Amino acid sequence: MGNKVSSSHRKYKSQDVFDAHGGGINAMELNYNHKYLVTASEDRTVRVWSTLTADLHLILEGHEHYVSCIYLHGNYILTGSADSLIHKWNIDTGECVTTFVGHAALINEIICWNDWIFSTSYDSTIRCWHFIDGSCEFVLQGHTRSVDPIVIVPNIVIDSRSLDLLATRMLITGSADKTAKLWDLQAAQEVVTYQGHKAAIICLTVDHNNKYLYTGSSDATLRSWEIYTGQPISVFKGHVASITCVKMINNFLFTGSADHTTRCWLSNTGSCHKVYNGHSHKISCLDVDRNILFTGSADNTIRAYDIDSGRVIGILKGHLYAVKCLKAKLPYLDRLFKAFEIALGMFQIYNNTLYSASEDGSIRSWNIRKLNCYR
Repeated sequence: MGNKVSSSHRKYKSQDVFDAHGGGINAMELNYNHKYLVTASEDRTVRVWSTLTADLHLILEGHEHYVSCIYLHGNYILTGSADSLIHKWNIDTGECVTTFVGHAALINEIICWNDWIFSTSYDSTIRCWHFIDGSCEFVLQGHTRSVDPIVIVPNIVIDSRSLDLLATRMLITGSADKTAKLWDLQAAQEVVTYQGHKAAIICLTVDHNNKYLYTGSSDATLRSWEIYTGQPISVFKGHVASITCVKMINNFLFTGSADHTTRCWLSNTGSCHKVYNGHSHKISCLDVDRNILFTGSADNTIRAYDIDSGRVIGILKGHLYAVKCLKAKLPYLDRLFKAFEIALGMFQIYNNTLYSASEDGSIRSWNIRKLNCYR
């Protein structure tokens, strides 16, 4: 299936280029009020940038190897590295206030839930840390290879007639051992193992009601599962190479792949709704802003598609190497927009900005509003 390129699509130049890192960028996040953009790099540093001026606010130095992941929690930045350590930094002062020691290998991902931090690692474990003092509360063991994607499932209510378990805090992890696992955080133990993939699980997400799990794998398939029973539901087939990223918007799932395409799926049926073509290399990342799909690729470009028609409405060029990260506005702005549509005018500058980070060490910002003009 092909996509027509809109006759009015444009090749865009970025509106701001942030001073480059000394190595490729592995992760990028916006803080809660869009004041800062935070990037983690192969150069062993984390940099904090002003989104208003594109000026460098802070350089966070302390890791002894490349920084692999970041997570922003209030006024703090959590960073994970190939040095097996996690650091917690004050976003305003740049002070490293806590170091979390315990993993034996690369930190793959970090997330937070209230006063708890959860980290996954190449050492095959998941660790739970206390946010304040850095102590390790418990270690989850059960995967046999590197653990990467992780998601918190905050509210699961399980019918005691089908499974004798009630939990309010659950964790799901995916691994290179081809499985995903559901963990009960109150008991610190494995509850369900999701088996069926033929290769490593690269990415995962859950639906908005926390009932269904979706896992993307190097076996080129996306699979859906009932979260609390582990029952497989559907296998989403269509990609011909590894799935690299997944994002759920309402009842649609978007997957990027090493086959150079992005697909939109109906989550309840597993059928493919749309295929977005045009890139000449693997899709590294994707994001959605209103009705525009953005895809970042190892072909050094970003493409913007009209989600409904599949048309290419913009090609964003400027990076010299693979685009690794994309960030449009934060999800909370969607909720604010619905409740305070008029008052939200003050956030217009942020709502219309897309940020991209690349293996070339640079960060660029793009005006989304211009793309809306050509839909």
